Amino acid sequence: MQEMKNLVDLTNLREITEGDTTLEQELFTDFMGSFESLLVSANHKNIAAGWSDDVHAMKGLAMNLGAKQLADICHEAQQNDDDAQNAAFMQRIKDDYFAVKEYLITINN
Repeated sequence: MQEMKNLVDLTNLREITEGDTTLEQELFTDFMGSFESLLVSANHKNIAAGWSDDVHAMKGLAMNLGAKQLADICHEAQQNDDDAQNAAFMQRIKDDYFAVKEYLITINN
């Protein structure tokens, strides 16, 4: 896994927030809440039931935040058409997501 500081490129986000750390914190909180809801949702679905839609939404959240590696894993998972591989993809997504979350918490303390 990448070093923590390389998990997320906050350049674009910081340009948009113009250095408003309160807004950044709100966006980080929204990202974590939305991503975790999608993780729960995707965990209970197969591809036919919308698993790929949830993974696509996770990819978008990761891209908007600047978590490229996480977005890339989600993109790869979204291309998956074999339900037997979903659990392995979900584990990779969770592992990277929780590393991103830890980083965001660390930089906000």
